[in-house]
Amino acid sequence: MVGTCVRYAVGCAASALALGCGADVFSTGTDDGGAQPGTDASVVAVDASVTDAPVADARPLDGAPDAQVGPCPGKTTIQLPAEADAFLLETYPTYAVGKVSMLHAADYGQALARVAIMRFNLSTLPGGAKIRDLTLGLSYAPVSSNCGGPCASCAGVEVSGPIDAFFLRSDWDESTVTWQSRGPNKLWDKPGAVGQNDRSSPPFASFAHVAKQNETIALSQQAVNDINNWVSQSSAGPTVSVLLGAQPNSAAKFVIASREWQADCGGDAGLSSAPTLTVTYCQ
Repeated sequence: MVGTCVRYAVGCAASALALGCGADVFSTGTDDGGAQPGTDASVVAVDASVTDAPVADARPLDGAPDAQVGPCPGKTTIQLPAEADAFLLETYPTYAVGKVSMLHAADYGQALARVAIMRFNLSTLPGGAKIRDLTLGLSYAPVSSNCGGPCASCAGVEVSGPIDAFFLRSDWDESTVTWQSRGPNKLWDKPGAVGQNDRSSPPFASFAHVAKQNETIALSQQAVNDINNWVSQSSAGPTVSVLLGAQPNSAAKFVIASREWQADCGGDAGLSSAPTLTVTYCQ
């Protein structure tokens, strides 16, 4: 059995893209998870000799007024699967891990962090749409070919503990992103995407992950305002990227099913593979 924890982010300070808040457990439910053997995924080594300046395309949202959302007699809700996801390993700073069946947000002690990143494309929203609610959905991966063998159990990796969620401020390439760089010849502001041009500060949500549970995180109103600001200023189809990391010294470990999970280990209807962003909007 795989449980689902529903969490709500509350109490945010006013600031632009991604200034956030804590999260509390409101309710729990359960659903079944299972898997069938699949194919092995690969890890690719990437050249670390990147020479460009740190992030040059950070999103210029700080100080922007909140986008106003008026009366909304009719609402539409859509669920967007991640269009890209990956995880970054401090122990292997030049390895790209963007085409595997699991993501990993974990604290293994000093200099051993792992962070999960995912990107959602909001271009399907109609022009003039105003977002009212956002919910991030994350599925626990009970098995993966990256947990020690073909579709091996990941249960022994999971450890309950606090996880922080941030917005990423700069773009990245799924196939080549590493701890050191966000794409070919493009460094993170600081390795691990911890620089002020890399991620929001403080996190937009923090939640107590329960081992072997799915997680559903409802974003705070401030986070929703921040995304509306970004959508209203984007001339092209906007994307939103999220980074998940275990809090330092927590020993927390969350194994998340990536968008490649279904192809690797199958599964039943009780486990959605890709991370999802559920968007409720009005026009």
